[in-house]
This record gives sequence, C-alpha cells and structure tokens, in this order.
Amino acid sequence: MDARRANSPLQAAEPAAWPPAVDDGWTDTPLTDAEWNAMPEAERQAILEAEAELDRGIFVPHEEVMAELRAMKAKFAAKCRS
Repeated sequence: MDARRANSPLQAAEPAAWPPAVDDGWTDTPLTDAEWNAMPEAERQAILEAEAELDRGIFVPHEEVMAELRAMKAKFAAKCRS
C-alpha cells in the first residue's frame, strides 16, 4: 500500500463519521493499489488534499450542495420552458 494512504478514509475498515450515512454502494469501497496507481498524479493529489480538508473540517454540508443543485435545476427548467 502507498504509505501516503495508510491512514486514508479510503482504506478505513469501518466507515468514517463523514460522509453522511448515505449508502450509494461505492463510496466506502477501498481502492486497490493498482487502481490508485493507475490514476493521474494530479487526481491522486486532489484526493489527498480533499481528505486533508475533510480532516480539518473544511467541507460544504450535503444539504447545502443539494439545495444549490435544486436551485440550478429549477433555473435551467425555467429557462427551457421560456
């Protein structure tokens, strides 16, 4: 295993308290070393940075994201109707 991922939530045996308890069937599935290594370096770095932000409590709550998406959807639907 890549040493940088040793304490990663992607490798956790038990689901972390975050993200919210929504079982979409894949978010808690650990990546294999081959999958991790097949990713572009920029993508791996972005994941590690995002994990560090989550550890520091820096994230947008699910409810806020969904509210913004609903607003965007309504705006787009209104535009399509006109």
